[in-house]
Amino acid sequence: MESDTIQRRLVGAGGILAITLACLLSCTFGAPPPATEMVVQSVTGESPPQDRWHAASCERQKSAAFHWMSCTTRGNGNPALLANPVPYDPPLDLTGKLVKARIKTDDLSRLGGIELRLTSDDFRTSYFAFSVPLFSDGDFNLLRNDLWTTLTFSLGSARIVGTPDPAAIDGVGLYFADDGKAPVRVGWAGLSAVGHPAEGYLSFTFDDGTRSHSEVAAPEMARFGFSGTAYVMPDQVGQTGYMTLGEIGELRDRYGWDVAAHHAIPFTDFAPAELESTILGVQHYLREQGFGAGAGHLAYPLGKQDPEVVRPLVRKHFATARLASAGPETIPPADPHLLRSVNVLDTTTAEELAEVARRARDHGEWAILMFHHLRESTASPLDFPIERFRRALELIDESGVRVLPVSQVWEIARESEAVTAPAMAGH
Repeated sequence: MESDTIQRRLVGAGGILAITLACLLSCTFGAPPPATEMVVQSVTGESPPQDRWHAASCERQKSAAFHWMSCTTRGNGNPALLANPVPYDPPLDLTGKLVKARIKTDDLSRLGGIELRLTSDDFRTSYFAFSVPLFSDGDFNLLRNDLWTTLTFSLGSARIVGTPDPAAIDGVGLYFADDGKAPVRVGWAGLSAVGHPAEGYLSFTFDDGTRSHSEVAAPEMARFGFSGTAYVMPDQVGQTGYMTLGEIGELRDRYGWDVAAHHAIPFTDFAPAELESTILGVQHYLREQGFGAGAGHLAYPLGKQDPEVVRPLVRKHFATARLASAGPETIPPADPHLLRSVNVLDTTTAEELAEVARRARDHGEWAILMFHHLRESTASPLDFPIERFRRALELIDESGVRVLPVSQVWEIARESEAVTAPAMAGH
């Protein structure tokens, strides 16, 4: 496998024709695209994507709703590149665009990695790479077995190899591999481009409701006019080390924060009926205490979710749900119930957070920072030093990015013309 491949994150980006809008996307994805969406790569037509490296067997598939490419690797760990067979002529200008793809796999446990790639020199030396994170604990993953998942990325979130030119993209491809032990099947339904907003946003989010959020985070952030989002666990309110109801109310009334939903136990541990009653109990508590504005927003407990039980109930009761990782989000998000976040750990530097802020500003991203504990000194990966937090606030303020709570950015994203469907039907 290539030396620049990130372990367990290989995805490639498949080839796409420089075709315009509505008709082809309707044929490919089963629904008319938003007015701002452009098909970049289709799997229909006389020149569908091909595996350039002959590491997988690929064929076109069709359902009543859409077409896709189905590729099965050979089980030897060699990577495949499903891409347009010849360079686009003329090349595409994807400056100021988000890229949007739908992919699936039959067995995540056998997937060695998967990555979208956009090139301006026919994949020779220069490309943008968008990795899909893969975790050994399946409940953390965006991708799930035999389920179509919509993913969106901004060029700002790409790993850059060489000197790719976003104004001269001549190829896109899906780069993937198995684990070297058994074949894996990957599905790809093409790629489109969506304009991103001129302005990006950053949201400070804090999990669990510890007292450092009211005693440190809120007053320090207020010096810069920043408000955050506190995802609180009702059962822990007032317990040792956690905020009291009065302190949580002050976050809202004095500092303008969202107070949103969280829980101590992963939702994946509940049976469906028990989970729904738990969700309703959390929301009832928040609304009863006057936190109705944030009660429709959730942080998945421990970041865990699944598509069979958890996601359907979360979609039913919440406007958004935030994951515990996976990087910067786009505006609009591909799926508001799988909001990606930047996990801030004890090893994260203030300068790294400033770079996240600048990237959000420059590329119209939504950077959702996830904090847990703010402490004078750190004792676990979830602790963040208070002095470093102060320095990060200074640098983020200097970046000029607009800082808003989750609910406010969601209202902005919801009004976007380019709102995307959370997932494609079909398997």
